[in-house]
Amino acid sequence: MDNQDNNVTSLEERIKKAKGEDIDPKMAERMKDAENMSNGMRAGAELMGSIAGGAFIGWLLDQWLETAPIMLIVFLLLGIGTGFYNVYKTTQNIGTNPGFSELHRREKTAKDNEKSDQPED
Repeated sequence: MDNQDNNVTSLEERIKKAKGEDIDPKMAERMKDAENMSNGMRAGAELMGSIAGGAFIGWLLDQWLETAPIMLIVFLLLGIGTGFYNVYKTTQNIGTNPGFSELHRREKTAKDNEKSDQPED
């Protein structure tokens, strides 16, 4: 019986460690900072990549169709719009998991963030 108690406490300790509940506060703060920095870098890269990609495609089409600068302007604007949409999805944690339809279903209110932190009964 004593062996089972040790296994249960060992399992509980491993669960706490996996959830990050037994990490010291300084380490948890550093992990949160690193996650925020990662999200910021990702959002910036997606914004710049979309703008640069749109401009490049527009420039190529202008060279091919000899319509300078119409396609460059059109695709640059499309790239800017796409970039901001991607930043929105990144900051709202939408579209990073399977099931993109969540974007259209959920209501966005400040109280939802408070509710998501509390465990469901």
